[in-house]
Parts: sequence; C-alpha cells; structure tokens
Amino acid sequence: MYYGEGGSLLTPNYRYAGFLWRVIATLYDNTLLLGLLLVALLLGIKADLSLENWYLLMFGWPVLGAVYYIAFHASTLQATPGKMICRLRVCRSTGEKVGLGAAALRWVCYLVSKIFLFLPFLVCIFHPKKQCLHDLASDVVVVKEARAPMGEFVRGVSLILLLVIASFGTLIVIGRSVKPQQLYALANNLERGLATSGYSRRHAMEPIRFKHKSSSKALRKAKYNLDDIEKMLGDR
Repeated sequence: MYYGEGGSLLTPNYRYAGFLWRVIATLYDNTLLLGLLLVALLLGIKADLSLENWYLLMFGWPVLGAVYYIAFHASTLQATPGKMICRLRVCRSTGEKVGLGAAALRWVCYLVSKIFLFLPFLVCIFHPKKQCLHDLASDVVVVKEARAPMGEFVRGVSLILLLVIASFGTLIVIGRSVKPQQLYALANNLERGLATSGYSRRHAMEPIRFKHKSSSKALRKAKYNLDDIEKMLGDR
C-alpha cells in the first residue's frame, strides 16, 4: 500500500511517524473522547439516570474507547480522527491494511504498556521504524504523509478549534437545561450507593470548610454539611 522501491514502506509521500506526532495525535483523540464523556455525563444528569445506570455509563466508557481505536484503525480510513488531523496512517509492516484482530491485539498491548507508566512507548524514539512495543507485538507501523509544515499546522489547529467549539457549545446547551433538582437527585443516588457500600452518611459527605486569606472569621468557621444543603433546597 505504501511501498516504495525495493519493497520499502518509505516513499517520497510517506515516512515513519515520529514519537512527537504520535503524542499530538493521541492528545487530539483524548480531547474528542473527553468531550464525548462530558456530554454523556450531562445527558445522564438531565435524564435522571438511576445509580445502576451511572455505574453502567462509567464502566462502559473504557469499552467505548476500545471500540473507538480498534474500529478506526481496522477501517478503510486506517486512522483515528486525531491521526487524520496529523496525516498519520496505521498499516502492517508489509504495507497491508490492519485487520480487526491485529487492531484488537495492538489495543490490548497498548493498555499493558500504560501499566508500566508509558515507558514502553519510548522504544519508538530509538527504533528504526519508529515502532512502540504494542506496534511490534501486532506487527503494525505508523506512517506519516508528507505535507508542508505550515499547511499541516494550520489544518490541525483549525480542526481542533472546531472540535473544542463544538464540544463547549454542546455542553452549554445541555448544561442550561439541567435543573438544580436533577443535580440534587444525582447527589442522593451517589450517597445511597456509598451507604450500601458500607459508608455511613456522615463519612459519605464530610463537612466542607471554606477558607481564604481575605475571608472573614465567620466564613472561615462556617461548615456546610449535607443536612444544611437539604434544608436550603427544601426552603426553596
């Protein structure tokens, strides 16, 4: 697919992607996933999800991340949105498209690398093909399409700004529709979850102290516990 002379993957249009570009692409992808997570949380608050559904949402999120990376890498795009912004593509060391099995194996090895504090990723800096350990385990390489540096920079900044604006716009629209009562219901659900896990009401919500150098003595001594919050909301 990316073959040059002598069966090499390197051509005038493609080269092996370096460590820095791969980090930038990962930051783009994580920004997108974080925006989706915040939107999902706000939608969950608005929908008054039960505690069980909140657990399902939080524990199901890593599964969504796995589907995100595996599906994009095994697709005809051969790249996640973050990689596409940086003009990166993933392929087998033979130049062929990455299959579903190789993409899944690469993701599992990627998670294992995180356990070792990302140190296995540094192999990419010294490897001649810029491969990390999870690339070597799945026989995958990441290549970069040649492009004028300034044009690439402008394109990347423009796309990430659009993602940020779209994420914040969505958060503002959903956030304005969330009522205080819905936040209060969520707090009650979380408190009941803690109580059933062996925590008492007192330990589930410790008194909050507000302290600041410029605040008055009364404010420094003020304590707001869960009962005070319930009383204030009840008066409303």
